Amino acid sequence: MTEGENCYKELRSAGTAKKEILIPSQLGSYSWSIPADLASGSKYRIRIACQTAKGIIADESDGDFEIRRMTAIAPPRPWVRLLAPNGGERILKTRSFRIRWTSNVDFGGANLHLKRGGDTLMTYTVLRADLLREGEWGYNWAVPNDIPNGDNYKLRIDGYSGMPVDESDSTFTITNQVIEVTRPRAGDVWYRTTAEGISFDCEGISSNLKILAKGYPGYSIAGGVRPSAGSVIWNEVGLIESVVIPTGWHQIVVQTEDGSVKGESGEFTIFIRL
Repeated sequence: MTEGENCYKELRSAGTAKKEILIPSQLGSYSWSIPADLASGSKYRIRIACQTAKGIIADESDGDFEIRRMTAIAPPRPWVRLLAPNGGERILKTRSFRIRWTSNVDFGGANLHLKRGGDTLMTYTVLRADLLREGEWGYNWAVPNDIPNGDNYKLRIDGYSGMPVDESDSTFTITNQVIEVTRPRAGDVWYRTTAEGISFDCEGISSNLKILAKGYPGYSIAGGVRPSAGSVIWNEVGLIESVVIPTGWHQIVVQTEDGSVKGESGEFTIFIRL
């Protein structure tokens, strides 16, 4: 439509004109800012009419279209989730422990509050934590040696004003005594009646150790083991005294003889060799 000087764009609803706008015919297209006060509806059409030397020529949408009022979408509510320590950990003094958390907002700066019971013992202000992956941060905490041993610690994390807060789901332990089982590793496969080495590392342990299969506390794979030994041989895997351990997933427990300190292996499998 280039013959006439002007055209009219008319918005119609159910056959009734609602809005008329004068537009230059030479445009060929027109960017329409939809009025905010226009009612929502599904019976709208656009009609364009142009005055030419031969009279008025017009066209209209072939079918109805819908206009909806846009609903404002609120931004997601910020959250933070403490991943570690989140309960059950045994943290050794003088070592570095990686505190980890995740959030849907930039949470690289945080305040970390170490709590025992209902009391806050100390607060660490982390200006910029390590970005481990998208949405997850970490901070290497050098655990002070003068913190009392205890099994009722929690960590609380919060950010700056208006930022969310989270806390360990349950308590963790801070100690100078740790037993770590290094073999079997999670996912290992051992075969019944073969010989395999059980390995462990101890720190701060002076009493003898007992080695058990988890779930069979009355039977010992080995007893009277010195913490400095570092390993023992399970001569007949799957057999403890008169007990035959079934095939499947199992764990090894290395503990002090009074059971006050213990470490567990990852889950491994015992099979029967065919």
